[in-house]
Amino acid sequence: MSSEVADSYRSSLDDLKMNSRPQISMLTMLAEDHEQYAADIVRVIEEQIKKSFLLSRNTGWQLVTQAEIER
Repeated sequence: MSSEVADSYRSSLDDLKMNSRPQISMLTMLAEDHEQYAADIVRVIEEQIKKSFLLSRNTGWQLVTQAEIER
């Protein structure tokens, strides 16, 4: 059940592409409903933060590289 909850939360979190209050509220309710799996949900959130950070860093690097190429 733990992996099912984590997978469900991960899927819902992956759908979050912008600050959407309804989606964030739904994620909050999902976490509250599965409080016994809090450690798994936190792990999913941490993974998402790391992934987002790496993507944003990579995108920034690509922009700098592209600017250098265009000079």
